[in-house]
Amino acid sequence: MKMKGVCIHHDAGALGSAVPKEVWLYRLKQLKSLGCNAIRMSHNPESNELFEACDELGFVVMAEAFDESVKLIILHRHCEPLAAKQSILF
Repeated sequence: MKMKGVCIHHDAGALGSAVPKEVWLYRLKQLKSLGCNAIRMSHNPESNELFEACDELGFVVMAEAFDESVKLIILHRHCEPLAAKQSILF
């Protein structure tokens, strides 16, 4: 399967971060009409409504809890030996 994806943040612009499921469905249907079939959830945990909408419309989802670059900075500051090992893995 060839994935054509976009990155989505937890909010919906002027609507804020408490986004109704209907808004997610509308946005995802628009993306689907453009050929999108994959979503990367960016930086923050997403709402259950967004996951449900993705599932209903058949999107492949990559969910990340935190930005990886921030995680590396925190690791380097607070745990040097582990950070060195993690850096090699990345």
